[in-house]
Amino acid sequence: MNETDDLLAQRDGGELWLRLNRPQARNAINWNVRRALREQLLEAERDSSVRAVVIAGTEVAFCSGGDIKEMGRGWEDSKAKLDFAGEIVQCIARMPKPVIAAVQGHVAGAGIGLALACDLIYASETAVISPAFVHRGISPDMSSSYWLTKALGVSQAKQLLLTANRIDADRALALGLFTEVIAGEDFEAELRARVARLSNGPTVAIAQIKRLVNAAAENDLAAQLALETEAQELIVATEDHHAAIRAFSEKRTPVFVGR
Repeated sequence: MNETDDLLAQRDGGELWLRLNRPQARNAINWNVRRALREQLLEAERDSSVRAVVIAGTEVAFCSGGDIKEMGRGWEDSKAKLDFAGEIVQCIARMPKPVIAAVQGHVAGAGIGLALACDLIYASETAVISPAFVHRGISPDMSSSYWLTKALGVSQAKQLLLTANRIDADRALALGLFTEVIAGEDFEAELRARVARLSNGPTVAIAQIKRLVNAAAENDLAAQLALETEAQELIVATEDHHAAIRAFSEKRTPVFVGR
């Protein structure tokens, strides 16, 4: 276990679990969280032994956004925070392994962007999205406007951000904001089973699938076909691809090593 004041980082085999640890502030993002999260994500990006990353909060809250107690300190401070936020979400986007958000309880403000920047969002029944930017007299940050518009379309994104209406877990799932809502009291156990499936998967292929899907909305058909060819060129040389072919021939489940 590697602990900072406000972010806990724990390795479990190929999994890196990053847990926001400010329950007294509903896991609001302060400078300690910002710096530690960026550092951990950049290290995970470089570390080939990390095959999945989980960002989690607590049962009460995933993340309530930026810490209001650290606001109002002038544009220079605000710009620095936005720069850190940009680095964090871009690192998640280019991370060559899956990044999973484990959402329980309250998720608001910049916490929405942090969750939506992840590749998959597993939520508990208690999860509630509160896009409260307008109530704070501020506009969205940490990529919230980007991901909400991609997921919902222009009209629905505007409606959500301008009215700041809360969305419960079932509604968020129906809108496509959550990957899955895990019912009952077994959230942690069910979450860990899903993360293990990803961390034990063919890491290079997963990275290329993530890259292809992220690029698809921006590319034209020719560019996407070229990117698919490039991805296949990387994948066909991997140990995992050859292991999968052998396993198929031998009618057994493949064992992937992430290479």
